Amino acid sequence: MQRQSFLDLCALLYDSRKRVCAASLILIGQPVLKKMLELDVYAPVRTRLTCLFSMPKLSIDDAREFILYRLETAQANPRLFDDDAISAPATDAKGYRRTLMNLAALCLEEATRRNDKVVTAEIVTAVSYECFQ
Repeated sequence: MQRQSFLDLCALLYDSRKRVCAASLILIGQPVLKKMLELDVYAPVRTRLTCLFSMPKLSIDDAREFILYRLETAQANPRLFDDDAISAPATDAKGYRRTLMNLAALCLEEATRRNDKVVTAEIVTAVSYECFQ
C-alpha cells in the first residue's frame, strides 16, 4: 500500500463530528506491517486499531487439524481430502494459514474441474506446482 493511501485510512476510521468510529479495518499480510505501524508518522492509524497480533506458523500436524476443522466448519465431508492429500498442502503452505486455505481452495476447484469427488495427492501436487513454480 502506498504511504499516502495508508495515511488516508485515518479519515475513514474516525468520524470527528460524531466522535465515533466510522469504520472497522483489518490489516493483514505483509510482515513489515507491524514495523510500519511502529513509526511515529503512522501513530494516527495505530491508535485507531483495536489490536495487533501475529499468528505463529502452524506445524504440519496443526495444519492437518486446521484443514479438518475448516471442513467440519463448512459441514463438508471430512473425507473430501484423502489422507495423503491432507498432508501435502500442510507441507507446501509452510505453516501459513492464508496460503494453506488458498491452496486447499484451489485443490477443491481443480478436483471439481476434473469431476473428482475427492482431492487426491496428485491434485495437490499439480496445484502446488502451478502456484509455487
